[in-house]
Amino acid sequence: MSGSNPNHLVTDSQGGESAANSRQRLREMIDKCLSDRDRSLQVVNDIEHVLTTDFLETEIFEVLADAVSLYQPGAGMPYMDEAEMAESLASARALLIEGPEPR
Repeated sequence: MSGSNPNHLVTDSQGGESAANSRQRLREMIDKCLSDRDRSLQVVNDIEHVLTTDFLETEIFEVLADAVSLYQPGAGMPYMDEAEMAESLASARALLIEGPEPR
């Protein structure tokens, strides 16, 4: 999906959130992890839920999908640790910030 639009959002059957709300919510969760306030599995699971609900088939999903599914701090290979997760989160955050506003 290399030609994916990072701003095209998929909504659930009830209409989902607006693109701007989804982007803001995801950015807030990413910021929470990147600031070391909370890197719990619960926050990462929440990020995964937003990704699969509102960002499926986007570049943001591609950047974070493996990271959120493989995040297990201290578990070693083949899982992702906190540093690897932070790298993926920072890349996704950049896409959220730098991309054009949703339509």
